[in-house]
Amino acid sequence: MITDISRTLWTLNRDYIASVLLFKRVFLKRRNKIGKEKERSEDLLLNILPYEVTKEIKEEDNTKPS
Repeated sequence: MITDISRTLWTLNRDYIASVLLFKRVFLKRRNKIGKEKERSEDLLLNILPYEVTKEIKEEDNTKPS
């Protein structure tokens, strides 16, 4: 009886840890992808707009047309 309970708890803990590690892996992968996309979008903005305008867009939520 105690062996069965111990085995069940071990299995639950193992499955929980595996789930947490999998979530962490997916989360970090997505976060890195978002970071790379942010860098890419900033580079694209710098290619088509002056630095001052790009800086204003990044710092402020609302920009005024010139």
